Amino acid sequence: MSYSLYDSQLHTEADAVQNSPTVFVVDDELAVRRSIESLLSNAGYRSMTFSSAELFLENYDSQQAGCVIADLKMGGMSGLELQENLATSGSQTPVIIMSGYANVPAVVRAMRTGAVDFIEKPFTEERLLDRVEEAITLDQELRAAQEHQQIIEQRIDRLSAREAEIMQLLTAGKTTKQISASLSISPKTVDVHRARVLEKMQVDSVVELVLLVSTK
Repeated sequence: MSYSLYDSQLHTEADAVQNSPTVFVVDDELAVRRSIESLLSNAGYRSMTFSSAELFLENYDSQQAGCVIADLKMGGMSGLELQENLATSGSQTPVIIMSGYANVPAVVRAMRTGAVDFIEKPFTEERLLDRVEEAITLDQELRAAQEHQQIIEQRIDRLSAREAEIMQLLTAGKTTKQISASLSISPKTVDVHRARVLEKMQVDSVVELVLLVSTK
């Protein structure tokens, strides 16, 4: 299969769009969607609007960076149900719930499910933009942590069974002599495996290894 420079540019552009934070606005009122879309555009945010939670979920890609602004009460699935649906599916995309009919049980339910905030209508532009910025920052932090964990897991997967065993003992604070006795192998063999573990995990010392694994 041929792969042209043009194809490469398209792929790069597609990745850039996906990595560019998008604010997904879900509300069954056209006027609200247009108002928020205009506000976000003027503030420099990329946005996409949906008239229902169902329509949003049909088009949702968990790899797309950004956050969701969803109305509490809509025809069909509510904003809370949308938030819970995302949480159940394993999505970490931050959600902001907005409503003109806020009540304590709804607020508690939203926050327990991990909503960034519960905003009552009418709200000021400043408050919404502040929450959007907070949500996008949170999304970036979560994605960075997830990527970091994936990198560590990929390095661990490159270890042999013996190397993985020795790494576990090293990070538990065991010395070469203790590992040698525990596994019935020579200290020299332990040192060889230790060196390979550090190389494959891309660290220079056992201290760095412990710090790396502890963030997994």
